[in-house]
Amino acid sequence: MEHIQKNVKTRGFVDANGKVNTTALNILSGANTKKFVYALSHYILSNDEHESLNDIYEHLQFLYDAGNDDEAVRFINIMLSVMELEWSEDVDLVLESDETKHDYLYEFIEDFREIVEDYKYEAESQIHDDDDDNGEYDEYSAYIM
Repeated sequence: MEHIQKNVKTRGFVDANGKVNTTALNILSGANTKKFVYALSHYILSNDEHESLNDIYEHLQFLYDAGNDDEAVRFINIMLSVMELEWSEDVDLVLESDETKHDYLYEFIEDFREIVEDYKYEAESQIHDDDDDNGEYDEYSAYIM
C-alpha cells in the first residue's frame, strides 16, 4: 500500500502535503469516461438491450452516495470486463489508493452524467432534425437516454 501512496504522489494525483489534486483527477476522468460511456452505449445498442445509460449512472451515484466506493469500482470493472476493456494504468493506480479513489469516482460519475446528458440532447436533436427532414427518425438514437 505504501508504494501506491508513493506512486499517486509521483504521478501528481496527491501533493507532498497529502492533498488530493482534484484537477488532475478531473483531467484523468475526462480522458477515460467518454471512451467508457461511448463503448457502453455501443455495447447496449449492439446487443439490442434497451437499458438506459441513465439507470447505470443512477446506480453508480447511489453507490457513491452510500459510501460504497469499492462496490462502485467493482460495478464499473464488471462492465469493463463485459466489454473487454481495461482502465488505463493511471486509473488503476488512482482507484487502488484510498486517498484518491473517492475523489476520482466523484469526477467519473459527474463526467458520466454530463456525457449521458449530451447523448440525450444529441438524440433528441437528431429525432427533431429527422422529423423536420423526412418524417423519419433514427430508432437507435432514442435508446441513448
